[in-house]
Amino acid sequence: MKAIMFKRVLPVLAGIFASIFMMLAQEVDSLLDVRDVNGVKIGTKMTYEQIVETFGEPDRVWEQDSGDYGINKMYYYGKNIIHTIDDFFDEFHIVDTRFVAFTYQIEGGLKVGDPLSKLDDFKYGEPQHVCENYYLLFPYSDNPAVAIIEDGLIMSISYYAIT
Repeated sequence: MKAIMFKRVLPVLAGIFASIFMMLAQEVDSLLDVRDVNGVKIGTKMTYEQIVETFGEPDRVWEQDSGDYGINKMYYYGKNIIHTIDDFFDEFHIVDTRFVAFTYQIEGGLKVGDPLSKLDDFKYGEPQHVCENYYLLFPYSDNPAVAIIEDGLIMSISYYAIT
């Protein structure tokens, strides 16, 4: 009787544990996949005032209504770009030291001018050399970032959402 009961309960317990494991794995993956600039996560809804408060007054703003794809806005800070779609922070391109990226994964974040060696012990995957001076950061993520490296130093950091 006990053996029959065990055979019936075991698959149920295995299913419960598998579900819990999958939920935890997805939670951990979402923590690893956080992208940010100056502590603001990709996907954060931001008004113009919040953009200015967080990143400063942009040199210029480009805006385009893309119909079904929403309203695109690009905030330019010199050659740096903060991009939103329908006011949701979506992408960035950083080429100078005004901004810090990946503050949730890297103590002190990652800045232009930092040595690539800052990522030597990076627990989210070693940067992957793609070609010439292009490297993928978070290479095992669905949404890797790109860094351009010259003479061992980070010259730009970019993140473009893959949808």
